[in-house]
Amino acid sequence: MSIFSKEALLDQHILITGATGGIGSETAKTIAKMGAKVTITGRNQKRLVQLKTELENVTTKDKIHAIEADINNEQGRLNLLTKSEEAFGIVSGLVNSAGITGGEQSLKV
Repeated sequence: MSIFSKEALLDQHILITGATGGIGSETAKTIAKMGAKVTITGRNQKRLVQLKTELENVTTKDKIHAIEADINNEQGRLNLLTKSEEAFGIVSGLVNSAGITGGEQSLKV
């Protein structure tokens, strides 16, 4: 079976951080189309709900789980993992698309 087949990720549980961003949301759509159970997360509740609805249009509702989470701290990461495993069992794949630009420190050249 090709890694790009429609069933390549059938019933695998894939957790996607930063799913509300451009790369994360497109990755979530592709993975959902490949048959995976997908847990999406991000800090923007409005975009998270919108993405969940979009994903439910490409797969069944019971394969999509959305969790608003901030993975900048350990407790946020632990809660995310606990809630995602409660929904779909052990995570079999991770797409870490969360990121920020800028930050408090800047590089001085």
